[in-house]
Amino acid sequence: MADAARRPQLGHVPEVGCGAYTGLLQALLRRANRLLQNSGMWRSFVGWVLLVLLGASHSAASAAAPEIPYRRFAPVIDGELREWRQPWYAAEIIETAAQPPQANRIRVRLCWDLDGLLLAGEVDDQELIRAPAELLVDQYHQYDSLQIYIDARADASARMNDDDVDLLLLPDGRHGTLRGDAMVAALAGANVPQRASAPLHVDYATRLTRTGWQFELRIPFAGLGIQPVAGLPLGIDVASNDWLVDHPPGASEALTPERVRELEVRSALIDTADPAVGTQLLPRSWSGANDFGYPQHWRRLELSGEPIGWEALERRIGLRAALLAVSLAGLALGLGCAAAVYVWHRRQLRRLLARMAALPELAPAAPPAAASASAADTTAEAEEAPTVADDATASNLRDREFAEQVLAHIRAHLAQPLTPGELADQFHVSLRTLQRRLKSGLSTSPQDLVLAARLEAARELLRSGRYRVSEVALKVGFEDLSHFSRRYRQAYGHAPSAETAV
Repeated sequence: MADAARRPQLGHVPEVGCGAYTGLLQALLRRANRLLQNSGMWRSFVGWVLLVLLGASHSAASAAAPEIPYRRFAPVIDGELREWRQPWYAAEIIETAAQPPQANRIRVRLCWDLDGLLLAGEVDDQELIRAPAELLVDQYHQYDSLQIYIDARADASARMNDDDVDLLLLPDGRHGTLRGDAMVAALAGANVPQRASAPLHVDYATRLTRTGWQFELRIPFAGLGIQPVAGLPLGIDVASNDWLVDHPPGASEALTPERVRELEVRSALIDTADPAVGTQLLPRSWSGANDFGYPQHWRRLELSGEPIGWEALERRIGLRAALLAVSLAGLALGLGCAAAVYVWHRRQLRRLLARMAALPELAPAAPPAAASASAADTTAEAEEAPTVADDATASNLRDREFAEQVLAHIRAHLAQPLTPGELADQFHVSLRTLQRRLKSGLSTSPQDLVLAARLEAARELLRSGRYRVSEVALKVGFEDLSHFSRRYRQAYGHAPSAETAV
């Protein structure tokens, strides 16, 4: 409240910060006191040591400024607080100078990112006194509102100066800015020297709730003239103006040249209480005061934490370099995965060729008669459904024989497409059964078995010395010569043209 006299503090304003740490220290201090009361000399000595160490620790913790942590969520300034995630700095304003429904409660959260200071709050106020549509910024405090004071240099001076900002927030989404003015303070001796200012380019949104209203706010650091870094101190005060009765707006308190001259010629600072306080208005700040605008009473807070992940990379090397680094990392990861898959498949293919070379030569099995198809299906289904009497070894042997029959059929029809579906139809089994039995019999898939059989036959033809590479590729079922060359090199470690005749 601008240029108002100091008044006694009313109510209680708890701060949420290092409560768990303080509670632990208090418990340990109680333990030390019990040791001191014990008659044993050794326990008494331990008690004194604990008392000294914990007392020093408590003093250091008390001296350290509370911290505003770096945000760990993606904020959307829309008045909804669902996206907010811990950690944040939290504080409350509890009005105890009135009975419900005038006893308001305000919960405030603060965190920060590289763009600005983030605030959110929930205001329990069941009797909102709304501001009229036509209202000057310096009249906003004459209706239910919040004021966010920020001392960008944290110099904690007695009166507001040029780096101090007073941001006024109305429940309907309007906001305005007043700034401290050292020249006005020197000329007029105003208690709270403020002047109307161009509004900060803040993001501000509100929503009415069942118990009052809530808000989200982002204050850009650029508008405060500071560069955010961990450890940066700020003086911050959050204040509430809770009016009890509706009323027309009073005169503007803007420090116009005429009003500055009036203040300049007065004999002394006016120190009379505002008659509205306690009867029409219940002002309260989170420091417990009911008179605002004095930086020396604002809470000193420090920025803590730092961005992680993409934000940290962008901050360290810049946006373009970060995008380039991520692109290169993605490319390297993709190439690495492709290389790993290639090496793994090459190893599997070479192992399969070695197993095929050790198999006895089998004549191609005659295709089952069409009339026996249903019987074959029944047999396949019986094999698919395991029973307790099945012996694992016998089942593996049957799968091995089945795989050898499939291989013999493939070797006899290399020039045909030989898709997995066609092989399953040829042997009157489902595609899943074909895949399962080939996996059990030769540890391979239908596609790899066809590929290995074609490459095996191609090597034999190339070693015969009677065919060109292109002819061999067509004979064993490869339509693309370059694809044949890549697969051959993958299997045998050299190009088809490097194969020597035997």
